[in-house]
Amino acid sequence: MTLFIIIEWKYAALPILPLHLIRHRSLGLLSLISFLSGIYYYTNAYFLPIYFQVVMAPPAGPILSSGLLQALFLPQIATAMMAGFAVQRYILSGLHIDFRLGHYNPFLWFGYGVYFIAAGVQTTFQRNTSHAYIVGILCTEGFGVGWTIQTALVAAQSLASPQDRAVVTGIRNFARFTGGSFGLAIASAIMNNVITSRIANAGFPQAIVDQIKGASFNIPLGLTSEQTQVLLDAEMQGVRGVFWFLLGAAGLTFFLSLPVEDKGLPGDEKNDSNEGAEAQEAQEPGLEMVPNQEEKSEAIRTEKEE
Repeated sequence: MTLFIIIEWKYAALPILPLHLIRHRSLGLLSLISFLSGIYYYTNAYFLPIYFQVVMAPPAGPILSSGLLQALFLPQIATAMMAGFAVQRYILSGLHIDFRLGHYNPFLWFGYGVYFIAAGVQTTFQRNTSHAYIVGILCTEGFGVGWTIQTALVAAQSLASPQDRAVVTGIRNFARFTGGSFGLAIASAIMNNVITSRIANAGFPQAIVDQIKGASFNIPLGLTSEQTQVLLDAEMQGVRGVFWFLLGAAGLTFFLSLPVEDKGLPGDEKNDSNEGAEAQEAQEPGLEMVPNQEEKSEAIRTEKEE
């Protein structure tokens, strides 16, 4: 990774990752935000099924685990579509006043704030937490994440020049996927370390300890009921450590989004300037607006009727 950045910076004639885009304050912040969002999104999606199928009492089967996980994903689909319309335009309910919003920061702040709060509540999960409580928290998380998935990309593209927008899109995706890789590695290390420290003095044979270490975190065979409970409690502590790690990533994401510059959508600025130019031309003396075809036809019909 370091070698790649050095080559792109010093030697590449046509760099894949132009560093001048990263040096732009807001684009750099959005790249870091995408990295942190990747940590949160992919790590959460990986460790929640482990919590459902291994740690919970009683453990959830594959179908129930999949159903619980949909509480996180389905709201994202709905709110991601809503965000696309809302960034461009919203209507003040009850007053029938149409505002052109054309800005993305309010939706970024709202989305990151919602799932920051939900991530904090997720740290309260226990082995015997009810399904309804889990679904409610995950729906709230998904609701917040959906407002930010595409809105962050729109923000990055609006801040970049037209010739750099495709590159900015690639940088954003690269940062997000790289964040997921780092997040899974860090979270697995956290959980392994917590479990190892918890069972160090529990009398587990070394062969069992070696089986426990890894990324699957399944309960090995050959344990007594007492050892199984000790291991499950240790894994619950490990999952909670991962949730605290995700809370830190979500909080940092929210606070980094606050100073992001909001220039609005480039299309709105262009349309506003065109409308202003047309109005100015109509007001200049000696200039008349050329009627369109529909206006000409209406004028001919009026003359015939007269």
